[in-house]
Amino acid sequence: MAVRSLDHVNIDTCRLDETVAFYRDVLGLQSRPKPSGNPGVWLYCGDRAIVHINVVESDEEGMTPGTGRFNHVAFEAASVDELCGALDRGGHAYKRSSRPDLGITQLFTTDPNGVSVELNVPMP
Repeated sequence: MAVRSLDHVNIDTCRLDETVAFYRDVLGLQSRPKPSGNPGVWLYCGDRAIVHINVVESDEEGMTPGTGRFNHVAFEAASVDELCGALDRGGHAYKRSSRPDLGITQLFTTDPNGVSVELNVPMP
């Protein structure tokens, strides 16, 4: 049996509001309460919950700064201009890279928890 696709990314945070704002306001995902009723939210792309956010009491709960051995999460997106505008409005630093060899423009940033986020936009 082969893996067919990435189902979701799960992030622990003590910065719930900042984290939800990043994925909602910058990436355009929709937030909804976790089905379990536990603290946190799930962020949806259409009908699919692709980012799960769990609330933890502090960063000292065995978490390391940044993403540790996990390098990054990547999303396909539709508009470089819209993403850059949302990142700028939110005060998020980012790097832009044109990759004609791959047919994409890439934006690299981090969420409020230090998770590296890659955003790939197909070139026209």
